[in-house]
Amino acid sequence: MQRTENVELTVLCLIHRNDNYLLQNRLKDDWKGLTLPGGHIEKNESIIDAVIREMKEETGLDIQNPRLCGIKQFPIENGRYIVFLFHTDEFLGEVTSSDEGEMVWVKKSDLSKMNTVNDLPPLLQVMEDDNLTEIDNGPSLIEKWLRNKNTIEFLGIWEEIYNVDFNVAAYEEIMLGAGLNRFIMSVKQWVSRTNSKGIVAKAGRYGGTYAYKDIAFEFASWVSPQFKLYLIKEFERLKKEEQALLGWSAKRELAKINYRIHTDAIKVNIIPPELTAQQTSIIYASEADVLNMALFGMTAKQWRDNNPDKKGNIRDYASINELICLSNMENINAVLIEGWAEPERTLNKTK
Repeated sequence: MQRTENVELTVLCLIHRNDNYLLQNRLKDDWKGLTLPGGHIEKNESIIDAVIREMKEETGLDIQNPRLCGIKQFPIENGRYIVFLFHTDEFLGEVTSSDEGEMVWVKKSDLSKMNTVNDLPPLLQVMEDDNLTEIDNGPSLIEKWLRNKNTIEFLGIWEEIYNVDFNVAAYEEIMLGAGLNRFIMSVKQWVSRTNSKGIVAKAGRYGGTYAYKDIAFEFASWVSPQFKLYLIKEFERLKKEEQALLGWSAKRELAKINYRIHTDAIKVNIIPPELTAQQTSIIYASEADVLNMALFGMTAKQWRDNNPDKKGNIRDYASINELICLSNMENINAVLIEGWAEPERTLNKTK
């Protein structure tokens, strides 16, 4: 077994005073947001010397008595990346910024409202809690999630639906051991054994675990019951909006069922060909208002005058029952237009 590996050594330091943190607002696209100042340990440099030097270069401060409070580590290609975490409230000098980013004092209570890098909250948790010495990072939490048999079943069903290259035989073999105390599974193992595409792990400082939104929602629901409840609440809200939209659309379609039959009958039997477009529109409107008066007790213009703040027309605000009556009335009126003389048709419509 190989006992050596390539390692990158780095330091980060939390400089603080009276519940205020000195943070670096990084400008580079690869890691934007508020974070802790720090950098690499140079060859033959001690860890303490490295953190003192980095703080001088990036903050302009001469820190004193930096205290080691934890570590962060993650795999990189052909090795490992280790970060030594320090904090201190002893320093001299004036704060200055560097090419890495602007240094700013931030109140601890304001951090939740600000744009920070992804790993700042767990870093601060380790630095502030004497019982913690190493970040319980994403990979370990995800591995705990993957030990759950329901999780493996969910991932397998997702892959069977969306991944034609999914190795079902390997998945069934994994399911036999899932849930047992001795069962261990990582994302990389899951991908290599099943040819999964729904969730992947990438190494490196800016790597991490990535998943399709369905799987990400499932993981977040497992981690946070509050997130799950918010997700359910949002789903219910969207369903209500969808139902309201469907109801409005159904009403409009219902209103249009016999509309064309009605207008065609008017065009063929009532409107003389020599009329202008404006005169024709007046006849269409008057015929529609005959039905509006019978059903709603007012014309379209009267409704608009009475409801200046509402958009649309009188039929947009009709109930389903009213629109069913209107549809039938349009059909009957079309028959009357085609078969009876105008005075007789008008008399029968009022009965």
